[in-house]
Amino acid sequence: MIFRLLLLWFCLSAVAVAQSEQAETPIESTGNFRLVLDEIVRLTNLEREKYGALPLQADANLEEAATGHSREMAQLNYFSHNSPVQGRAAPRDRILLTGIQPRATGENIALFDSYPLQTLARNAVQGWMDSPPHRKNILNPMFTHIGVGVGKSGNTYYLTQNFCSY
Repeated sequence: MIFRLLLLWFCLSAVAVAQSEQAETPIESTGNFRLVLDEIVRLTNLEREKYGALPLQADANLEEAATGHSREMAQLNYFSHNSPVQGRAAPRDRILLTGIQPRATGENIALFDSYPLQTLARNAVQGWMDSPPHRKNILNPMFTHIGVGVGKSGNTYYLTQNFCSY
């Protein structure tokens, strides 16, 4: 009986420690912002659904373009759709570099300073939906694919959404 109680206590303690360690793991260390990227895609598709647009398909090449732009903005300390790096000046240029030959492209960017990582996706999509040109990109029925990227410098997060149709 005492052995069973000790075994039960040991198992419960191990579970509690594992849950505690899991809760303390920052999101950014799990998949390099993977949870944020996936949540932005999910929330974007929920917004499209509300307005009768078909869902966007996540695309690894678009994610590469978006992540590259977000990281570049963070590293070079600028915030713009236009890159100072030769060959990467416009969103379409960055998308073409991934091998995609798009018919149409669009881009949304956002910057958040000292925001909790857990709120980035919700705040970004809400901010984009509150802005007519960004909302137009999200709801554009011509777009079929999406890629999202996050870059970080200090406490500042740079987010990019790239859209296209093939």
